[in-house]
Amino acid sequence: MKTILFLFCIVGYLLAEGKGNSLDLHMGQAPKETAGRGAAVHEVPDTLMNNARKLVIMTTVGNKTIEEKYKRQWLKERSVLLLISLTRLATLRQPLIGIGTRKLTKGAYSHSIDMASKKRFGHYDSNERSLKWDFNGENVISDYRSAFAIYLGWMSSPGHRRNLLYRGFFFTGIGICKKVETEKYIVNGEIVKQSRKIHVLGTQLFR
Repeated sequence: MKTILFLFCIVGYLLAEGKGNSLDLHMGQAPKETAGRGAAVHEVPDTLMNNARKLVIMTTVGNKTIEEKYKRQWLKERSVLLLISLTRLATLRQPLIGIGTRKLTKGAYSHSIDMASKKRFGHYDSNERSLKWDFNGENVISDYRSAFAIYLGWMSSPGHRRNLLYRGFFFTGIGICKKVETEKYIVNGEIVKQSRKIHVLGTQLFR
């Protein structure tokens, strides 16, 4: 069984795309946070963070137009949950229940889109969020593009792996947000310069 799991991870590594950052939190620890990527451009309303499958925000400053698209990555969320469940079964642990855990899932996606909109990455406000969304552990990740990459990024870290395989966790919620930020410089009605940045932010909550 361990050999099959090892081969599964190797195949996943070969198929994975992107390289990013990750942080883990087990309640009782001090929250960790990376340096901010920049000042917040927008404050996304809670109703949109919790419910929107796709959100577009346009901002114009002088001759510069900024378009921010936020889109929930449902397939990646289900794929990561499946990979984690298979791993727990292979290591003789009960699978995490991730279907019907609406509160945990909303809390996870809320934090992911909040990180994306504020250009901030970490476990900030974890105590307040744990009271609101009722969780005891959290993994976050940024800029891993595929489900395999997210899974392997967490499994290759001792802290994240401890959360994923902890026998005291029975429920989970996963929320992954893709943000596409496009900047256009327009002069006399024509686009003279254009750039695009893509970020993928993910959160997994445990209880």
